[in-house]
Amino acid sequence: MAAWSPARHTQLLRQTKLNNHLIMQSNTDNAFAYWDGDDHLRIADFVGEWQAAFPAFRVFGNQDVYPLLDKYSPRHVDLFKAMRLPSAKSDVARLLLLYELGGLYIDCHFGLRSRSGIDDIFRKLEEGLELIVVDRARSIAPRPIDEYYFINGVIFARSGCPLLLMCAFQALANLECHRTFERLWGHTNYHVAMLSGPSVLTSMLLDPRYVTRSLRTKIRPDYAERLAVIPEESIPMVRNVHSSYRVDGRHWSERQLTEKLFEE
Repeated sequence: MAAWSPARHTQLLRQTKLNNHLIMQSNTDNAFAYWDGDDHLRIADFVGEWQAAFPAFRVFGNQDVYPLLDKYSPRHVDLFKAMRLPSAKSDVARLLLLYELGGLYIDCHFGLRSRSGIDDIFRKLEEGLELIVVDRARSIAPRPIDEYYFINGVIFARSGCPLLLMCAFQALANLECHRTFERLWGHTNYHVAMLSGPSVLTSMLLDPRYVTRSLRTKIRPDYAERLAVIPEESIPMVRNVHSSYRVDGRHWSERQLTEKLFEE
């Protein structure tokens, strides 16, 4: 397999477009989550709430992601399987699932405020937008009023949106690089959010001329008319409603301090 490079990145995108003929669809009744493991009892309340609003709501798992990796980036199937932290797997899984299926991806801790509010956002996809992302609440991450910092716990998208696959490829490239570091030196400082999570989404969606810490203010020009940003304060769902599945000391932000990201 050829090593990742910018040229290879572009080639993969072109091959994907030619080989799969994926037509962008809004899929406005498709809402889903991802869970690493077969035991869904820990997220039963979350699933029950969302299935009441979206009868077809589904929680995807690793067995659903492997075929997508094999389809779009087969050299990374083993890398995905070797990841120890579910949060990193989830970062990649949501991007591939959204690219393939479209709809709404939601993290398992989010509670539902308003089904009609979600329908209002879905209508924006029906009207032609390809991607709708959420800007992190300023009470959580204070910053200048015009500076973006997207979350990846809530994403609305049309299937086949190229930016989703670009983000997935970038996350996989970052993770592959870190795996090399761990093979050479063991546990090496890392931050999941920067390798595969919200920081990847933020950097890939913004104009590269405006991505310094104090100037994350402009959407990339080729998507300025195809992407919408919603403040977290106004979205029809709320974070940390279903957080009973969390175990003290096992959050990714704690585990990454002492654990390697990959199991070799």
